[in-house]
Amino acid sequence: MEQVLYFDYCALLILLVILISIYVKNMNTGSLNKYFKLILLCLLFTSFSDVFAVEYDRRLMSHVVERYIFHMLYLICHCFSVPLYAKYALRLSNLDQGITRKFNLIFYTPIVILSILILTSPLNHYMFYFNEAGIYTRGKLFPVMYVVTGFYVVMGLGFLIRYRTLLDEVRYISLMMALSTIIAATVIQFLLKGILIEMFANSISLLFVFLMVQRTEEINDVDLGLLKKKVFFHDISNIQSLENDCELVIVSTTNFKKLRNTLSYSSMGELLKCMSSTILTECHKFRIRMEQYYLEEGKFAVLIREKVDKKDYLEELALHLNSIFKNDIIINDMPISILCSVCVIKFPEDIDDVAYLTRFIDDLNSYGYKGKVVHASDIYSKNKYDIMSNIDIILEDALKNRKLMVYYQPIYDTKSEKYRSAEALLRLKDERFGFIPPDVFIAAAEKSGAIHRVGSYVLEEVCKFMSEDEFKDLGLDYIEVNLSAVECMQSNLITKVLPVLDQYHVEADKVNLEITETAVGDMESVIEKNVDELNDSGIKFSLDDYGTGYSNITRIAKLPFSLIKIDKSLTTSVFNPNMRIVVENTVHMIKDLDMKIVVEGVETEELAKYFTNLKCDYIQGFYYCKPLPKDEFIKFIKDAA
Repeated sequence: MEQVLYFDYCALLILLVILISIYVKNMNTGSLNKYFKLILLCLLFTSFSDVFAVEYDRRLMSHVVERYIFHMLYLICHCFSVPLYAKYALRLSNLDQGITRKFNLIFYTPIVILSILILTSPLNHYMFYFNEAGIYTRGKLFPVMYVVTGFYVVMGLGFLIRYRTLLDEVRYISLMMALSTIIAATVIQFLLKGILIEMFANSISLLFVFLMVQRTEEINDVDLGLLKKKVFFHDISNIQSLENDCELVIVSTTNFKKLRNTLSYSSMGELLKCMSSTILTECHKFRIRMEQYYLEEGKFAVLIREKVDKKDYLEELALHLNSIFKNDIIINDMPISILCSVCVIKFPEDIDDVAYLTRFIDDLNSYGYKGKVVHASDIYSKNKYDIMSNIDIILEDALKNRKLMVYYQPIYDTKSEKYRSAEALLRLKDERFGFIPPDVFIAAAEKSGAIHRVGSYVLEEVCKFMSEDEFKDLGLDYIEVNLSAVECMQSNLITKVLPVLDQYHVEADKVNLEITETAVGDMESVIEKNVDELNDSGIKFSLDDYGTGYSNITRIAKLPFSLIKIDKSLTTSVFNPNMRIVVENTVHMIKDLDMKIVVEGVETEELAKYFTNLKCDYIQGFYYCKPLPKDEFIKFIKDAA
């Protein structure tokens, strides 16, 4: 008996340490944590009831009712621990997503029958009884318990072996070792009744699972009490592998970056805690299986794990969250306004690939804040994500085989009423996807580093064109060539530009380099150095997209720009009386700085007349001409002469 108590007390100590660790690490979210805690509580009840059963058998043999209660509690809890392990293995592999009623019937029937046998033992003595001497004795059907236990062990092992590819190697090996330990202890206890080590073996196995499988630091965001981004994509990947489906609600904080830059670290943490708490509270109201995740950068996800035919819980939850997050959140007596885009996604009905889903969630804020629930089916473009997934390969092929095309858009001189210059614009046409938008392949090139090769390609093509006799006959003063933000960050930009001009014998004043306002703001000191060096060599500069952001007048004034290009967003705003005042004053200010103005995005005769009357120097836009391939551009300029 002392040996029994020794092992049971050791088991209790281990289980209590795990229980304390769970609550310290805030493991309260997710069905995986739920099943783990159920196993833990089941083993705790088993250990406690075993201790009391042994103590009553030793000292209080006359208390028959109490002895029956503790022995029944011990056996029932002991029997339920193995099915819970099987459920845990199911959830770990995301196999619980496709569970049917038939499966549940097969799964629960053995444990229900066994529980009935245990509970009726005081009447029929099938499982256990106390003999005439008051000694605990196993009944004739006691081996059924081991049969049922074996059924669930085989089922759990079967899940692990069949679907081992859904688990990483560490988790797979850890679970196999844990189940093997339980099997070995059960066999020993069945054969050697005096060595009762099952509970100790179970507690050691659970501790092993806690340390190697649960890995709290990888699963849970301790501060927010939600599952981590890594777990989310692991779950979705498994769902895709099993060809199951699921429903998602994504909550994306559109103004997250602004809030992060404005609020203190602690206030931002409190804001995220409040948002996660709200999501958990709203989800719990529905009483269906859901998982909640924090995807970082102010993005949250709710995965609905069961299908409910009677009601559209997905839409209802999305509407609830959208309504709640329209209200200010009070942090330290300070109301904070958050802009949350709430999106409903049906996987794989709306988006059928994990990689595409990842990109879609990352890009969700780019669709803008709508103030209402949006659906992926309305805004998702598979073709776009096909392009994004293959863009590096497409771009590399285009550079290697010179498939990039330089188009030219004429720029109209309002004084001479002729076309005196043009802007070189890059186009990419792929055999599979057709024309790919410049903002897509330029962004990809900047990310991969290929932008330097792209920039060199464009400059070389432009210089090659300007060295030809056909260009010289057009009578154009210069061609504008765009520089990306990444190119502007090169400290030795002059060594990349001048050799190309020398190679094709192009005079420096025939090239006008365009720099975006955003690029100037990002790397002002490097930009200033590059602009000064190239300007001293005779190359002129334009500031592109003026008016798209918070325009810095001081920055413009101190850099030697010869042209300021007013962005289309400012151009088309002149129909607003207040904005018209802004535009007119902007034009006067730029002229006072002795800089020339190019108005972009002019698409109507009304706008063309307005900016001509405003004494703007140049006008560019579809009203005059769209960007054209080289041959068509040459013909257009000749015809317009």
